[in-house]
Amino acid sequence: MRKIEKVKVVSLLILVLIITTISIIMITTTTKSSNTLNASTNYSKKLFNSLKEGIVIKYRLPPLNVTYNVGGITWKFISHSADTRKVIINLLNGKSIRMTLIDAYFEIKVAKLLNDKALLHLNLTIMGNKEVFTRTGFVYVNLKTREVYLLNGTKVGVTCFWLPSSLSNFRLGEFLNLKTPYYIISGEYSYVDRFGKLREVYVVKPVYKEAYIIITVDDILRNDTSKGIRLIKIYEIYNEKLRKNVKIAEVQLLDSGWIVKVPLNFKVWARLKKGYYVPGTSVYDKQYKITVDLPFIDPLYIALGIRSIDHPGLQLYEITIPNT
Repeated sequence: MRKIEKVKVVSLLILVLIITTISIIMITTTTKSSNTLNASTNYSKKLFNSLKEGIVIKYRLPPLNVTYNVGGITWKFISHSADTRKVIINLLNGKSIRMTLIDAYFEIKVAKLLNDKALLHLNLTIMGNKEVFTRTGFVYVNLKTREVYLLNGTKVGVTCFWLPSSLSNFRLGEFLNLKTPYYIISGEYSYVDRFGKLREVYVVKPVYKEAYIIITVDDILRNDTSKGIRLIKIYEIYNEKLRKNVKIAEVQLLDSGWIVKVPLNFKVWARLKKGYYVPGTSVYDKQYKITVDLPFIDPLYIALGIRSIDHPGLQLYEITIPNT
């Protein structure tokens, strides 16, 4: 019996050693024949600390189903089903375009370096089942402040596509008289993205005190209009998952007039104050400080005539660095 236990222990130790070795190889190996860096590639220089002309950052829509191998273990990721891969493109002229996605990508290319500024070439392509939406254009970006300017010198905001040099207490971006809350780094993590790539990331979270109104269940029940809400009614509805009735509050938001339905089983409800926005990204590549998730809203889109893009989650796909 002891022999069997020893064999099991030895086998387990060997398995752990194999998995650790494969993981280290995945993180540290670079492909010499290619100048394209994927998420698992270890590159010695920070992207925006040693910026080169010709660098291309590409975001893309992940495949529906992904199978990848990490540490000798095969994982399967099932993404959005085809009927939920919808996108809404909200243009500055007030029009909206709705599409069912087949593929989509957004490329940011450093066309030229001018001291502390860069001329960026933007290329957005969204392929639907019936049409293709494309926008291209050029903008100037101050690499220190992340301010975005049109070619005529008009400032359109501060981009949130990469983090600032100081990571202590910062805003991710601003545009059209709106600004993001202050953010802090909430942690550093390793995870496998939806392309099957191992990635070291920063996760950022907003500081609620400045930009959010914190609402509790008691605030709703006593109809506290100082929190910017008005209670309309409370009713019960049967919840299939919980298999019981839950209380729902119908609440009007006083700043917009919208009516929302709020289940009364939450702890706190954080609402953004007027004049603030959330860009739709919170995970940043640790190596290059570039956002992993494509934002919903950003000054780079404004330069292309787009107010916002509601999408199912485009992610950082690759970084192409020109040969020296």
